[in-house]
Amino acid sequence: MPATVSNKVKLAILSGGLLSFIGVLVETSMNVTFPTLINELHVSLPTIQWLTTGYLLLVTIVMSTTAYILKRFAAQKNIFICYVDLFNR
Repeated sequence: MPATVSNKVKLAILSGGLLSFIGVLVETSMNVTFPTLINELHVSLPTIQWLTTGYLLLVTIVMSTTAYILKRFAAQKNIFICYVDLFNR
C-alpha cells in the first residue's frame, strides 16, 4: 500500500523550492547589475564582488538567526516583541 503525503508536507516542499529559486534569481540579478553598480558607485569590480559576498553572508546570518529564534521562542512572543519594537520607534 503506497504511503500518502500530506498537503502540509507538499506545501513545505513547494515553499522550499520556491525559496531556493528566488534566492538564485536574486543572486543572478545582482551579478547582472555589476556594470551598473560599478558606474553608479564609482568603484572597482573586486569591490562590487565583495559587496555581493557581504550581502550573501548577511542573508545567511539572518536566515540562521531567524531559524534559531523560531525554535527557541514561542511565535506569540516573537510577534509581540516585533509589535512593541515597531510602535516604540
